[in-house]
Amino acid sequence: MPDAVDWANRLLTLPCGGWAVTGIRFRGRDLTKPFVEIAAHDVGDASSGDHWHAMADEIARAYAPFAPGRLQVFTSSPDSARVSLEAFGFQTEVDTYLVAGLIRELRERPRSTRFDDVTLAPISASAASRLAERVHDDLAEQNPETRLWSTPQTLEEFDEHAAAGTLFGIHLAGRLVGIIAAFRWNAHGMTGFTVAENVIDAPHRGQKLAPAAMQHLFEMLPAADGDVLWGTIHPDNTPSLHNALRVGREIVGAHLWLTPAGWPGW
Repeated sequence: MPDAVDWANRLLTLPCGGWAVTGIRFRGRDLTKPFVEIAAHDVGDASSGDHWHAMADEIARAYAPFAPGRLQVFTSSPDSARVSLEAFGFQTEVDTYLVAGLIRELRERPRSTRFDDVTLAPISASAASRLAERVHDDLAEQNPETRLWSTPQTLEEFDEHAAAGTLFGIHLAGRLVGIIAAFRWNAHGMTGFTVAENVIDAPHRGQKLAPAAMQHLFEMLPAADGDVLWGTIHPDNTPSLHNALRVGREIVGAHLWLTPAGWPGW
């Protein structure tokens, strides 16, 4: 069995030269789906396949007690990285896309056709939590896989967003139809805000309300010049991905699943 210290992130020195900062994780907190996140490394996407295989072998050795099924790594060039890594014999799959846009530029984009139909107004954390849970439960009932990549914010998180003034109800003709929230979080070399929640209740989905709400959010965020609005979106969450691209955010990277030859996967 692993020792307690084995659960901590660790710096691995690779036998081929170079290094990797890694940590054991579990997809969706499912103990049957262990993987190792490569949080940082100095092995380039287009480096020799020998370097990537050496890194995978060292990770397999270091994390043998956990029997990880996959690796996860971030790349700013997901398409070219997948071509290179698959040529090296790795199976690859996008876990989440990183989408982002400068808020000052997003504010200048043409308005959605539903922009004037939608308004945002502050909402209590408890009301937001109830609606978000109902929407996420409805989505999971239609497709249980959504639980792996889309879960509602907790009541405590909604409380924090409300206190920061970045939690809003989405209203259509005076009726509450969804929730949108963001919070300040600097990550991936960007400063700004990340999307915490953007959901529309079932009777009003597919009516282009989510991108309209996002454009209202651009105006209401207390953003400084140079601030970015970013978020991660699962490739199967096509409505959210399309909405993000529709309002001018761009794919600027992705977390990839890698399955080296001989690894069990899951």
